[in-house]
Amino acid sequence: MTVAVRNRCEETSPTLIFLHIPKTGGVTMSRLLAQQFKSGQIYEIDPPNYVENAARLAEQPETLKRSIKLLTGHMAFGVHKCLPQKSVYFTMLRHPVERAISYYYFVRNSRNHPLHDEVVKSSMTLLDLVREQITVELDNGQTRILCGMPDVPWFGRSHVVCTPQASEQAIRNIESDSVISGVTELFDDSVKALNRSLGLSLPLDCSRSNVTKGKPSSNEISSRTWRLIEQMNEYDMALYHKVLEKYERPGSHGG
Repeated sequence: MTVAVRNRCEETSPTLIFLHIPKTGGVTMSRLLAQQFKSGQIYEIDPPNYVENAARLAEQPETLKRSIKLLTGHMAFGVHKCLPQKSVYFTMLRHPVERAISYYYFVRNSRNHPLHDEVVKSSMTLLDLVREQITVELDNGQTRILCGMPDVPWFGRSHVVCTPQASEQAIRNIESDSVISGVTELFDDSVKALNRSLGLSLPLDCSRSNVTKGKPSSNEISSRTWRLIEQMNEYDMALYHKVLEKYERPGSHGG
């Protein structure tokens, strides 16, 4: 492919929006994706003010927005409306129990996490963290992000209930042609699906970044804790299995 042809392909290809759901392998995926684009083509939604920073994107000059080839970070579905060009989403989902375990131990190990002091000083267990609902992320957080809830408070409580309608919208969104979805537990298969869909060349069998240390496996937590996490995240369970089915279907390539 000549430089001229490659440049025309880059100009016409849709902008990739990577919805990074916390504790789903997103740091590793972000690193791999960044290697596929020039630094001037990447726009990141940075913490801690995710909602404000996403809104700020809409205020950017159109020339800047059109130059974005990779929009990445913690944000809710719907951010594509800020861009004048065509776009496609990619996101990773994780089994809610595995994600809750990783989230809890990440909070405990990270002194700069907004919930660290509350969790450590109160000697909260994983069961306590889920039961007391001090973070909306463990209350169908994946569904909230993918249905496009505008008020996702990434580190705190929410008075907005996640409804069956929100669940249905999240499922419709991930089943649309503009969304490519993967699962953390099938990371390499998810990478393959993304490569195949967008003509990228992300490597397989790569080293994982930001892996939570010292956490037990899901087999080591109590059945009581397991059941509560599933109950508190029933819509996330449905969403996760909807995506997982794509990869487990005979002859399926995921995506």
